[in-house]
Amino acid sequence: FESNEEQTIFKVIVDYIDKYNTMPNRDVILIELDNNPKVSESSVDHFQSTFIDNKKDSNTLEWLIDTTELFCQDRALYIAMQGAVTIFTDSQGEENPSLSRTPIPEMLSDALAISFEESIGTRLFDDAEESMDRYLTGQDFMPFGLETLNVITGGGPILGGLTIFMGGPKVGKTLTLCTVASDYVMSGKNVLYFTMEMPEHQILQRIDCNILDVSKAELLKMDKQKYLTTKDKLQKKARGELVVKEYPSAGVHAGNFRFALKELDQKVKFKPDVIIVDYLNICKSSRISGLSDNVNTNSLVKSVAEEIRGLGGEFGCPIITATQTNRGGYKATDLALTDIADSFGIAMTCDLLIGIIRSDELDDIDQIGFKVLANRHAEEGEFRTVGIDR
Repeated sequence: FESNEEQTIFKVIVDYIDKYNTMPNRDVILIELDNNPKVSESSVDHFQSTFIDNKKDSNTLEWLIDTTELFCQDRALYIAMQGAVTIFTDSQGEENPSLSRTPIPEMLSDALAISFEESIGTRLFDDAEESMDRYLTGQDFMPFGLETLNVITGGGPILGGLTIFMGGPKVGKTLTLCTVASDYVMSGKNVLYFTMEMPEHQILQRIDCNILDVSKAELLKMDKQKYLTTKDKLQKKARGELVVKEYPSAGVHAGNFRFALKELDQKVKFKPDVIIVDYLNICKSSRISGLSDNVNTNSLVKSVAEEIRGLGGEFGCPIITATQTNRGGYKATDLALTDIADSFGIAMTCDLLIGIIRSDELDDIDQIGFKVLANRHAEEGEFRTVGIDR
């Protein structure tokens, strides 16, 4: 858009869609423009003269609650500040040192505490039974299909957390992610797989090979009717579902993933139990536009990791992704946090970081190694190997 007015209106619309996954109606946009101190009167006039409402119902309840909460907070703070001025001065507006200032901090604190949020958190003593139930059932975790990974990680990915597999090129990152996806689907979980590196059909082909236990060559030679019949039987047995969504490399960020999640829920009632992102380093940040004099790779990739981890917390499911090693970590017989490529912020942000180790020695015996490099919930440094049929 060429004019500042149109750019401003467009940003208001895009911000609303990114947050609420629905199109704002005319009234919403007018209120948003009016509430924004940076918006000029000419932008509002331009909008009113050019915008054509689509007349469709817009689900604005969530926005209405957020806007009302913000209004109540601002209004309460304004009233508290007026009360503070009254305490601080006399009726003529002159400072009155004889009046006590003690109530002022409490007035401001009460105003800032206004919130529509109902939850007050989990209490140590009153919610003890609920806490113990979570400890005993392990419901904070979603165990891997590979029991070896559960042993070395202390239970698997945490719900709402970020789990990252780290490995060099051609080591087995996508292979591992596809195996994890297959295991979850066959255990009855819904899996949403975002791919930015490989096409959708290639990811699906790898997962088909996993769940059908066939090689790629055998899959391509399989009779179509046999394939469909076998998949139908497996679907009834598994009860889980997989959706693979392809995006261009370095073309999307957590906001795009959020939109896809809400769209899947609205259109086909699909809610994932697990989200897989293939892979972290080729995602964009929604907060940082790109590398510049003030932004380096470390800051950019750390921002991406934070946003994707936040997405997991928002939807209450684990997010599993992958990252690259640096040159020194490629085909190394051991991995450490110093082998992370691009950003050490990855280790600072993730809940679980697992190194994938491939070497000539392991290739000779058809095995691959996994080493826990960072773990918020269990010991680090655990290493195990598993058999692999590439």
